[in-house]
Amino acid sequence: MGNDQSNTAKSSNQEKKQEKRVSVKFIKQLTSKEPSDLVEEFREISNYKAAVKEALHGKQAVKNRYRDIECHEPSRVVLKGRDPQDDYIHANWVTTNNQRYILTQAPLGHTIDDFWFMIATEKVGSIVMLCDLVEEGQRKCADYWPHDDGGRAHYGDVTVENVSVGHSTLPKVQVTILKVIHNKKSHLLNHYQWVGWPDDGVPEDCFLPSKLLDLARDSVKPMTNSQPPVPIVVHCSAGVGRTGTLVAIDMARSRMASGSSLNVPKIVRELRDQRTHAIQGPLQYIYLNTCILQICGESAPPADALSVQKWLEKCHTFINDYKEANLNR
Repeated sequence: MGNDQSNTAKSSNQEKKQEKRVSVKFIKQLTSKEPSDLVEEFREISNYKAAVKEALHGKQAVKNRYRDIECHEPSRVVLKGRDPQDDYIHANWVTTNNQRYILTQAPLGHTIDDFWFMIATEKVGSIVMLCDLVEEGQRKCADYWPHDDGGRAHYGDVTVENVSVGHSTLPKVQVTILKVIHNKKSHLLNHYQWVGWPDDGVPEDCFLPSKLLDLARDSVKPMTNSQPPVPIVVHCSAGVGRTGTLVAIDMARSRMASGSSLNVPKIVRELRDQRTHAIQGPLQYIYLNTCILQICGESAPPADALSVQKWLEKCHTFINDYKEANLNR
């Protein structure tokens, strides 16, 4: 027993040392750049697509929210038990070291039934919603769940009950516990809606994405390590910009925890190998880098922490100037 505890402590200390080395290296690399360098860096990878022909899905393409955002076929979520002509949903599996995600577009009015069928058959434990139903007067997502305590709605052969509604400790995040019933079986899931992330911008808070994912993951944590991780659905409107940025942050955290070096362009390419068009604009790419930087800064020596703070101030000014310049075009 004593040896087991000693070995666990040694392993934990080793992991922390590895993570610190990775963090310090990333801090030095990123703070040596200008924020404008990241705009150019994003432009170089913005057209990257996996070298696999995308399926057109024939008549099922009407289930796509946006015509120019196709669904990557090799990692596509296939609706279980459906005829091949009716097994399509614009959603992809994305796997990190310790979590399975489903990245998907916001449901359309005529795809809500498919969405809940996927939730029920894949036993999804959490939904992370990064958009509002309507943003700047435009419909971004169908109203796909019962909002009131005790509310109940039927979506095809899936019934969804609202068990409770509340606010989390995280700002602008509402938590709804839903009961999903399908084929006389049921399970509970947590629905987290963060409405503080504008479609055409980025949030101020760089720690909230990690905290939100931790919240979603903790609510679906398996009882034993031998059990596979419970899937988490993440969506915004298109399911690629805000959604891709959030999951890319988690991919970076997984690399840090394993002691692997942080190469952000490589992370974006790996993500796009699973979800086409993930991370849509330079501001989202800059935000991804700044979130990783702040996470690294938590365990950095004082001198590096100061470099982080100075770079973040410079980046904040750059983002404001960049948005203003684009608004005035």
